[in-house]
Amino acid sequence: MHGTITLQTDRLTLRQHILRDAPVLHQCFGLDEAMYRYSGWNPYATEEMAMETMGRFLASYPDSRFYGWAIEHQGELVGTVGAYDYAPNHGTIEVGLSIFRPHWGRGFAAEALSRVLTYLTGPEGIRRVLAWCAPDNSPSRRVMERCGMVPTQGPIPDRLYYEYRAPNFEIERKFLIAYPDVHTLESWPGMTRYEMVQTYLRSDPGDEVRVRQRTQDGVSQWFHTVKRGEGIKRQEEERTINQGEYQALLAQADPTKRVLRKTRYCLPYRGKLLEVDLYPFWQDLAVLEVELEREDDLISIPPQLTVLREVTGDMAYKNSVLAKTDKEDPL
Repeated sequence: MHGTITLQTDRLTLRQHILRDAPVLHQCFGLDEAMYRYSGWNPYATEEMAMETMGRFLASYPDSRFYGWAIEHQGELVGTVGAYDYAPNHGTIEVGLSIFRPHWGRGFAAEALSRVLTYLTGPEGIRRVLAWCAPDNSPSRRVMERCGMVPTQGPIPDRLYYEYRAPNFEIERKFLIAYPDVHTLESWPGMTRYEMVQTYLRSDPGDEVRVRQRTQDGVSQWFHTVKRGEGIKRQEEERTINQGEYQALLAQADPTKRVLRKTRYCLPYRGKLLEVDLYPFWQDLAVLEVELEREDDLISIPPQLTVLREVTGDMAYKNSVLAKTDKEDPL
């Protein structure tokens, strides 16, 4: 872990505190009741308390698990943000932020909080970040929601708690293989077979959004998935939805893409899960995907599958590309 390193946004610099921050914090935080009305916590009430607080911050910075930033805009101190009560066994930490009253309404709170959330759940490896506000503190609630935090339960009934979870990543390698013997797949020990119907939705640039119906032995489940990035490691946000949600989301289908149908065989092999996808438009080709725990994982491919070449990161073999309607005959 790296602790309180300098973080940048488009407009802000988040840096370690320095002693000359103390009088500013006393004036802008300690003497303004609106700044601590909801928290009831005022470590800057007097000049002496402000200096003591700064002294504790400076003494704590060598600790790689201490997080306390001053927020600067064009060289001016405009607020503070910190994270505390790190619980490594649960992978959680709590975050708190204050923007001085003259700078309210400029979007600084969301900009700073978003950067801290990305840092804590990225390089620092913290899985969940918690925050809270009073029920009538609607500006704070909007800031947390804008940054992707969602309501959760907390220990104190008269507070609204929110959480932000670290993004999930899908790590896999993809191979183009010769069309396999279906009887071999069907008789594979521990095999699971799914029939899939995949529909891509309209989305922002850089996002790949889809809904999927997955059917096994006549029983269907439905999923909503957002993927970002390219190559072996991609960010993935997936949630289970009900049939009604699925049907409603189909109205957002991307008109430039066809509905993609495939049969997936999931095959356990030497500690890995192999996924073989068979498409109705291919008679001599199929795709093999291997799920990994780490990017440098070693893999083994069984001799029953004939690999033609690896296509990890090859745009031509992405499902979203195979679904494009401008392809008369997919590859």
